[in-house]
Amino acid sequence: MTFSKRFGAKSLLRAIALIGFGTILLCVYVLSSQLTRTFSKMEPNCSLTDLNDVLFTVKTGKRNHQRRLSVILKTWYKDIAKDQIFFVTDEKDSEYQNKTGNRLVYSSCGKTHERDDLCCKTGVEFDLFLASNKKWWCHLDDDNYVNVDRLVEILNHNLWNDTVYVARRSVPFHKHWKKGKYWFGTGGAGYCITRPLAIKMAPFCGNGTFVEACHLIMNSDDCTIGFIITNLLKLTISESMSLHSHIEKLKLLNVSDILEAGTLSFAYKNTLELPPSKMTFPYRMDPTRFLSLHCWLHPSQEMCNTLAEGRPLPLSEKTGNRLVNTTCGSTHAKNDLCCKTGVEFDLFLFSSKKWWCHVDDDNYVNVNRLVEILNHHLWSDTVYVGRRSRPFFLHPTEGKYIFGTGGAGYCITRPLANKMAPISGNGQFVHACHKALNNDDCTVGFIITNLLNIRMSESSSLHSHIENLKDLTVTEILNAGTLSYSRRQKNNLPPSNMTFSNKKDPSRLLSVHCWLHPHLRMCKTLAEV
Repeated sequence: MTFSKRFGAKSLLRAIALIGFGTILLCVYVLSSQLTRTFSKMEPNCSLTDLNDVLFTVKTGKRNHQRRLSVILKTWYKDIAKDQIFFVTDEKDSEYQNKTGNRLVYSSCGKTHERDDLCCKTGVEFDLFLASNKKWWCHLDDDNYVNVDRLVEILNHNLWNDTVYVARRSVPFHKHWKKGKYWFGTGGAGYCITRPLAIKMAPFCGNGTFVEACHLIMNSDDCTIGFIITNLLKLTISESMSLHSHIEKLKLLNVSDILEAGTLSFAYKNTLELPPSKMTFPYRMDPTRFLSLHCWLHPSQEMCNTLAEGRPLPLSEKTGNRLVNTTCGSTHAKNDLCCKTGVEFDLFLFSSKKWWCHVDDDNYVNVNRLVEILNHHLWSDTVYVGRRSRPFFLHPTEGKYIFGTGGAGYCITRPLANKMAPISGNGQFVHACHKALNNDDCTVGFIITNLLNIRMSESSSLHSHIENLKDLTVTEILNAGTLSYSRRQKNNLPPSNMTFSNKKDPSRLLSVHCWLHPHLRMCKTLAEV
């Protein structure tokens, strides 16, 4: 009896164990079947983000095209397909329209940094995304660098088919006077939004209504994005500490932080601190530090190969591709000089600028002072600003004329250039030199003061090497619009902690620059010696 009882108890325990195990297997089977049915309805890897799924938009302005867009075009722009990016700007620019492969979007927004103008541009960016077929929109400013592969990694921490807002806060929260708290990612670090989220946002800020949304919350464009998402739609930020803006102290980022960043930025006196290496450009060539960073990340690129091999960068690269090969001769003879000046003149005619200032390669330009001099005149008038080196010239058949010596520089307004164009434009300048029987600067003066009968507006603040430059006082030097030098003619700056030695600065122009701009890195280094 005792045995049978024991046997029965064991059998019961075994039965219960088998039933429990069977139940677990059944649950696993049902769950796996449900998952199989769910994923069978989905595309393979449909929630993963590929680089081609992202639309980048960069908010910029005409005044920053040369200074900032040129850096983007040399760096991370090369890592993406051209149909993935738009540059939203405030003024037409044929040069950068061409350089960006027709991805420069003229927004017709204002040119200021005021709220309405910024919101206007961001609204254009948002509508561009809605009109695209991309899964993610990433907004950036023109002072951002994007580590493209790393940013895609960050986006892949989220599902593109969900309502996701990837950003980084610069303050804990904002408070609307009526609607209460909201959170936003600072635009200076960049932010990214999925298509499902953008579709939910569209009734509030799509189809040209973004400026109205900014008015509603009485704040800037990035705050408006955050307000719509976190307050009106009651969604949260997916915060990433790998997005960096110039609001941070960027010098405190270590190399690991920098190389792991999805976005970076820069500002005056707030740039990345990259340790010296064969992949680090000097500051004068790379004030943003983005060229150096790009070479750290992509050492095989051409500009980085040049740097790594210790070869000097081509002059065209150093000048931001502003070096123009004229095919003119290389001598100092009349024809070759006139040929080059003719190219300069035609470049001005083809530009949208109001003034043309010709200078030689031995000139120093105090830019702010020169603009002051030009502002003594109306750009809309026919004005020729120069400095004579002799009272006048006498043409054998046409009579007297006056000219500003090219060695001191001279400036001409657009209306005057338009009047000169039939005589010297479109490649005709060499022919005009033959008619004037003189050099390029004399020819300019001959056309203006003789043929067009327009007076020269003389400025004694323009200086050439024809003068005795050693006689200039410090005040005259610092108030000059232009200066020059030659082997025997140089300005005399008194010794100070802003004056380089003659050996380091034979032209004396480095020293002049440091007297005018003592905050520059090379000048601070000099001052600390």
